[in-house]
Amino acid sequence: MNITEKITDEKLYELCKLYGERARFWRQKFIGLLPEVNRRRLFEKKGFQTILEFAAKLAGVGEKQLDMVLNLEKRFQDKPDLHKALVNGEVSVNKLARVVSISTPENQSFLAEQVKILPQKALETFVRDEKSLRAQELGEQLPVLQLGDLDTISESELGLSQEVKEKLHELKNKGIDINQLILMAIQKREQEIAEEKEKIAFEQISEETSRYISRKIEKLIDTEFGDKCAVPNCQKKSEQIHHTLPFAMLKNHNPYFLKPLCKEHHAIAHGINLAYSRHARHF
Repeated sequence: MNITEKITDEKLYELCKLYGERARFWRQKFIGLLPEVNRRRLFEKKGFQTILEFAAKLAGVGEKQLDMVLNLEKRFQDKPDLHKALVNGEVSVNKLARVVSISTPENQSFLAEQVKILPQKALETFVRDEKSLRAQELGEQLPVLQLGDLDTISESELGLSQEVKEKLHELKNKGIDINQLILMAIQKREQEIAEEKEKIAFEQISEETSRYISRKIEKLIDTEFGDKCAVPNCQKKSEQIHHTLPFAMLKNHNPYFLKPLCKEHHAIAHGINLAYSRHARHF
């Protein structure tokens, strides 16, 4: 009887995960060697017609990944930390390919850390954010909804209920400035949030605080930010309340330093904090 027939489903699954992780690890290491194999023409010395034949027969590496690693190796020539991450097989070529378009000699060291820390989806979000930021710095116009006069925006865009629409039309027919009315309501809301935030911040200084964020603070965060991630232009649902100054530093949940983030931006925030703390140790 095969030994695998004697083990439980759970044990079999654990072995599959373990061997799968090991296989990915060593395949990643193998892929990192290919630029040097190509440079030395080692595949020819060992009787292979092409480096693709070499890569495919020894480790099942396809043409797409081969082209990717050889291209990345060239583009990382002036970026030593990213180049090292590639040829040493420290991270997958797929993750390195995500950051190549935003990599520069100035930011390459930081990016080399981020590709090791961030999950794939968070890394994709980070690159997209960086490209948007660069576009803004170059003065390119990004598609943003311009909330000017209400008359220029369709009712469907605002998502108004029928009752609210009727009330607004009724007030407008009376000659009341709808824009001013709504602006006053928004300003009142902002003032109430500011007052509540100041009150809670003061309480946090004087109270002994656990790591648990109270419902009162969560409610304030929900009121201020809604259910979306606080990062500009991110429309994903928020999943985590992030301390912009670490809890270990403040020892409280001061709402001035709390932001709701989606899963990807939360990972990015912690990746940046980790990179900063590592950098700070050198000084």
